[in-house]
Amino acid sequence: MADNMNGSGYEYIISLCEAINKFTKQEESKNPSVFIYKKSNLRFAFERALYFNYARNSYFFGIFKAYRAGDRSKKIIVNNRMERRLISLLCVAEEKDISIKEENLINKFKKTALCAVRYCITRLGVDKIAENIRCGINNRRQKDIHPEVLFCVQNKRIVRYLKPISSKMTAPYAYVTFDKEIAEYLRNENMPFIYLSKFGYPLERWSKKKNALYKFVITDKYDLLYDSLNRIKPKSVVVAEGNTSHDEIINRICKQCGIQSICIQQGWAFFATHTGFRNMTYGKMLVWGKGFARNLSRHNPDQKFIATGSHIISIKNFKTEKIFAISLFSQGKTFIINETVSREFISLAEQIIMEYPNVKVILREHPLYPFTAIEKERFGKIGVIFMSPFKYSLDEVFEKSDLTISIFSSTILESIAAGIVPIVFNPNLFPNYFPDINTMGVGIEVKNVKDAISTIKKLIKNPEEIKKYKEPMEKFRKEYFSYNKEIAINNIIRELTN
Repeated sequence: MADNMNGSGYEYIISLCEAINKFTKQEESKNPSVFIYKKSNLRFAFERALYFNYARNSYFFGIFKAYRAGDRSKKIIVNNRMERRLISLLCVAEEKDISIKEENLINKFKKTALCAVRYCITRLGVDKIAENIRCGINNRRQKDIHPEVLFCVQNKRIVRYLKPISSKMTAPYAYVTFDKEIAEYLRNENMPFIYLSKFGYPLERWSKKKNALYKFVITDKYDLLYDSLNRIKPKSVVVAEGNTSHDEIINRICKQCGIQSICIQQGWAFFATHTGFRNMTYGKMLVWGKGFARNLSRHNPDQKFIATGSHIISIKNFKTEKIFAISLFSQGKTFIINETVSREFISLAEQIIMEYPNVKVILREHPLYPFTAIEKERFGKIGVIFMSPFKYSLDEVFEKSDLTISIFSSTILESIAAGIVPIVFNPNLFPNYFPDINTMGVGIEVKNVKDAISTIKKLIKNPEEIKKYKEPMEKFRKEYFSYNKEIAINNIIRELTN
C-alpha cells in the first residue's frame, strides 16, 4: 500500500511550490531588479525553472520526508546558497543547520580560469562577434520567411499535438526551434520551420555574469529567441501547455516586442496549482471549456481565458452498452506515483484478464514513460493490447474503450468528453482528483486494487449502474469541453489569426 500523505510526493510538490513562491518574493524584496534581464522581468520563468529542477530531485525529497517524519538527524549538505535558502523554506529548517558543499581545489581553479576567460572574451569583444555571427546566420535563414503565426516547440510530442491545427491553417505559419533533432523531424514531416542557430552560443554564454537566471539557462534562451521573434514579428507566437520556463520566456519576449502570445491547453494538472500553472499572463490562453478557465483563474488572475474546445477529442454519445473493453492509461513512476503504486496499477490489467477473459484490456503508455520491450512481451503473452501514443490517437483509444482507468492523467477528464466513465485509482496518493469527479457523479475514485476490481465487477454485471452517470457527465461536458474537435480547430485558428 502507498505511503500516507504525510511526507508523500504530493505533499512535497505542494510544499515546494510554496517554498519557491516565498523564495522569489524574498529575493525581489531585497533587490527589485534581481530577475530583470534586458528590461524583462523573468521572475516567473525562474520560478518554473526551479520547480521542474527540484520537483524530481530525490535528495530534496528525501530530506523533506525525514523532516516531515520528525527525523532531523540527517545532515543536510547542498551545492550553493540558493539551495540552502530553498530547502530551509521547504522543510522549515534553520539555515545554520544546512551546510554548503565545499569546493575542491580543481573546481576553484576552474572558476578562476573561467573568470579569466570571461574577462578576455568581453575585453576583446569576442562575445559580440559570436553574437553577430549567430544573428547573421539566423537572419539569412529567416529573411524570406514571413509567417503570421509561429509555433514554438521543444519536443515531438508538442509538434504532434499542434499539427491538427497548423495543417488546417490558411494563414502563413512556421514552427520554430533551436533543437536540431526537432528541426530534422519537422523537415522529414515536410512542415515549415525555422531553425535558430546556436553558433557562437558558448562564447556568448561565457561572457555572461553568473547569477540565478544564468544557472537555469534563462538568459541564454532569452537571447536565442529574442532576436528572431523581434525580427520576424509575427502576429502571434503559440506555445502548448504553457507551464515551462521556456514558455514564460517567450511570453515575456512577446510583451516586449508587441507580439501576441497565445497558450493552448495541452493537458491538466490534477491539482492545477503547481508553479508551472501559476502567474500566467499570455495574451490569450485557449482552454477546452469554461470549467478549466474557472479552476485556473484562482492562481492566474491576470490571464485572459477563451474556451475554444479540445482539438483532439471527439465529443461522443454516452456509452450505455455493456463493458467489452477497458483501457488503462499508465503514467510511469514519479515522487507521487511510487514503485508500489505503479506495480499495483499495472497489476490491474492482469487481474481484469484473469477475472474477465472475454473483456479486452488495452494498455496505453505515457509518451514520456514508455514501456520496456520486456514489459511489452510479458503483457503481450497474457493478451493485453498495446495502443502506443506514438501510433494511435487518443480518439482511437477511446473508440475501442467502454471504461477507462488512470491515476491522475488528464485522460480522466477527456474520457468523460468521449462519453466513457473513468475510474481514478488513488491509493492515498493525494486528497482527491481535481475536479472531484467522484463527488460530481461523473466518474469513480477508488483507493485500492480490491475496490477497483469490485467496481469493475459491479459495472460489468449490471450495465444499469453505468446509466446513472449519463446525465451528470453530459452536464460536465458542456462545462469543461465546449466544442467538438472540428469546431475547436476552427475556433483556435480564428484566435491565432485575430
